[in-house]
Amino acid sequence: MSLKRRISVFYIEDSTISSVITDHKLREIADFRIYPYCSAEVAFKDLYFNPDVIILDYILPGMNGLQAIQKFKQTYPEIPIIMLSGQQNIDVIIDVMRAGACEYMSKKNFSARELYEKICSIYDQKQHEKKKHLLEMAIKKILFLSFFILLFSVIVWYKLK
Repeated sequence: MSLKRRISVFYIEDSTISSVITDHKLREIADFRIYPYCSAEVAFKDLYFNPDVIILDYILPGMNGLQAIQKFKQTYPEIPIIMLSGQQNIDVIIDVMRAGACEYMSKKNFSARELYEKICSIYDQKQHEKKKHLLEMAIKKILFLSFFILLFSVIVWYKLK
């Protein structure tokens, strides 16, 4: 993957130790711009920075990870979210995925390399979707202009006749 700019990541984790360790492990692998937050409420105030990816824990002070995903998705549905949690309850995992998380990773089996690969994959997919959308918009504009050129040509031809 070739990065033209650094990937920005909001990392929401209430455990300072977990946050520092994960941050350090990721920085050994990649040059991400990581913004650590101790609660979803604090991170929500900074979402106008439009991070490329949000990583969050399930158990947080204030709103939990599920509530945070629901709130983030209401306001910024295009920002992908990875749940990185020690939560092993399958019902919670299903709820988190239904709420809009694109990935769930267990802290128990956590690998910085795997997290890095997921972040890069999500980022690449997001960039591909943006390019696809821009291409679709360009095609619509071309078709729209082509219609008017054709219409104008018919009018001119009719008047010259």
